[in-house]
Amino acid sequence: MHPNASAGTNYLWSWDQILSEERGSLPACRSCHRARSTDEARRWWRVITGLVQSPRWRGLLVIILGVLALAALVVVAPFPQDPRYHAFPDQRSFVEIPFALNVLSNAPFLLVGAMGLWFLLHRADTGPYSPFIESQERWPFVGFFAGLFLTGLGSAYYHWAPSNATLLWDRLPITILIMSLFAGVIGERVSPKAGSASLFPLVALGIGSVVYWYWSELHGVGDLRFYAFVQFGPVLFIPVMLVLFPDRYTRASDFWAALGLYVLAKVFEYFDAEVFALGRLVSGHMLKHLAAAVSAYWILRMLKARRPIETPMPLLQSQTNTRRD
Repeated sequence: MHPNASAGTNYLWSWDQILSEERGSLPACRSCHRARSTDEARRWWRVITGLVQSPRWRGLLVIILGVLALAALVVVAPFPQDPRYHAFPDQRSFVEIPFALNVLSNAPFLLVGAMGLWFLLHRADTGPYSPFIESQERWPFVGFFAGLFLTGLGSAYYHWAPSNATLLWDRLPITILIMSLFAGVIGERVSPKAGSASLFPLVALGIGSVVYWYWSELHGVGDLRFYAFVQFGPVLFIPVMLVLFPDRYTRASDFWAALGLYVLAKVFEYFDAEVFALGRLVSGHMLKHLAAAVSAYWILRMLKARRPIETPMPLLQSQTNTRRD
């Protein structure tokens, strides 16, 4: 027997032991790997949340989304107004009013628009316990309710005799109210100065998109892309801004309710004929008008009830606390 046989046996046994220990340590190594992966994920999450919480990066993100939306708009081929858009299923008349329900259902736009203008110009104050901290914040909403009132007139005019020529006067005030609301959200979520500065450029962009569409139709090269961007772009950007930027006022959830009602209005519009076919009582387009009017009223309801979230301490109380200190 070799003198080192026992040692060799111990040597072989030691390698078996090492291998078994390595096998036993694999779960521990996997646990370490999972822990490192979790730490990396948390680190990246902190970086991402840090960027999102930075006002500069939040604004940059909105700008990037806007550039991407414009790029997608350029990629899409021009498309004209479909002539079938004017062929509404409910063509019933009442007291010599053609398309009566589609015409008369614009009355709520006039009512809510007038109520909103009266409140903003005669009742709404500014200050720490008012709907607006600064007076300049009210003007985008004045534009919104003025556009809503004009939409009631323009839409009634269009539905009286549907055509591209009358549709022009329906779409012009619609862009005013949409872009004014967009500027109002910018003023609340980014800064009042940014909202005031963006109001007139945004409204001009909206009006320009309608004028360009009508001009393109007159020249036989109908192009609805830019109007579609103006109408649906804010519907996408406003929720992003509501999520990324902090609330400055209470009742912020009313914005979501108003957006939901507006989406419901677009659903009614899309299923216009199907809704009318259910009982031939009302059409989807008429219900669209009513849902959109309720959406606008929800904005007015919010403005009447909201208050600044961070209410400054009353002057007398702050002076008392200063003396005590």
